[in-house]
Amino acid sequence: MTTEQYSGVIPKQVNALVSRDTLNPMLNTTILKQRLQAIEHYKLLNGAKYARWPHFWMGQTAAKLWKYKSNLAVKGFLAYMVYAEVQNYRNLQDKTIMTFNQSFASFGKIGVHATLFAGACLII
Repeated sequence: MTTEQYSGVIPKQVNALVSRDTLNPMLNTTILKQRLQAIEHYKLLNGAKYARWPHFWMGQTAAKLWKYKSNLAVKGFLAYMVYAEVQNYRNLQDKTIMTFNQSFASFGKIGVHATLFAGACLII
């Protein structure tokens, strides 16, 4: 941007209505100045939050974890129970030949724990 464009001084022209900046809003000085003022306004308004967003995000996340610690602990325990039953079923399936009753019982345990986990997620 030239100094004339930045200062807003338009040199005398033969045709005052048309200049090379009239149709190009990216070079129009008033629009550029308004955009710079808006940028500075939002920087001053929320500068620290936007400049250091990881710090604020971690703070909000830690606050939510502390607030809902018991809910998350219950959900985590129930999710672990589902995971443990699935891994137990896979281990039994790899090491032994399971009968229909054994596999049905394993699927029943997985279903019960998954239902408890889903119910806790819906209730809490």
